Amino acid sequence: MATKKIMKLIDPISGEMICNVCGAKHWARIRPGSNGNFYRGSWQCQNGCKMDTEPEENDSKKL
Repeated sequence: MATKKIMKLIDPISGEMICNVCGAKHWARIRPGSNGNFYRGSWQCQNGCKMDTEPEENDSKKL
C-alpha cells in the first residue's frame, strides 16, 4: 500500500517544500552524493500533519 506524500516539492533546486495539509513551508537538505535526493525526514511536516483518508470503522457502525 502506497502512502500519500504530505509535503509537495515546489522548487527542486532550493529544496523548498510545502505541506498539503497546513500549508507550512520549509527547505529540505539534499543528501551528499545522492544525485539530488533529499533526506527521508524532509518529506514529513514539521507540525506533524498526517493525511486521514480512510474513515474510522466506528463511525459507520454508529448509524
